[in-house]
Amino acid sequence: QIFLDNIFEFCYLVEVNEKIILIKDNPDDDKILECAISAKCDYIISGDRHLIKLGSYKNIKILEPADFLFLIRK
Repeated sequence: QIFLDNIFEFCYLVEVNEKIILIKDNPDDDKILECAISAKCDYIISGDRHLIKLGSYKNIKILEPADFLFLIRK
């Protein structure tokens, strides 16, 4: 429970306002984009190949974890 409490300190729920149908190979990935748009994210950090293949969506950069770490360490 302590672990979850620590995670929830940095999380918040978003209400999805826009339905996206984009990733035909794995439609479940569209939910990630929907949440990122609703939360006004700058980045999606993921190892999912379908998302990584996009590179970006609506000004949200999609990066693998290693690439994001490289970016923030500059």
